[in-house]
Amino acid sequence: MFITTSRKSNILSKRFSKYLSKYLPGVNFIPRGKTPLFKFFEKAKYFGHQYFLESSFNQRNVILSMYVFRENNFFLDREYLIEIIDLRHLKYFSYIKSINNLILDNKKVFYFLPKKNISAKAKYQLFLSDENIYSFLEDEFYLGFKFKILTVTKFD
Repeated sequence: MFITTSRKSNILSKRFSKYLSKYLPGVNFIPRGKTPLFKFFEKAKYFGHQYFLESSFNQRNVILSMYVFRENNFFLDREYLIEIIDLRHLKYFSYIKSINNLILDNKKVFYFLPKKNISAKAKYQLFLSDENIYSFLEDEFYLGFKFKILTVTKFD
């Protein structure tokens, strides 16, 4: 699946998109530029992706929009309003990409990930703390990317 940013995005939403593509299996970042969104939808449809992600900036937070492929077109499914707490990595991206084939996501935050990448026995996991703060861990070692989901908006 692909992730891109809105046309008038800032550096925070661009970095968030890049980090999400590194930490999640099967997600590829595509720089937006001035390309219309429907061109990316056509490319995702050609490759058979069921979901498409777009990040945009809203005041101090990031909006992650999830589009789903239905009835031969992409429709907005959900929007997460995300507060970024920590946007860095404590291990090399190449190492993170090598361990993220299987991920443990008990709360199903990233419900759009393919089932082949979800495992209850994975050592690499998305961890939820008490205050609705999510972070990526490997064997309880913090990997350096932390965010808080403020609101979730579902569309029908």
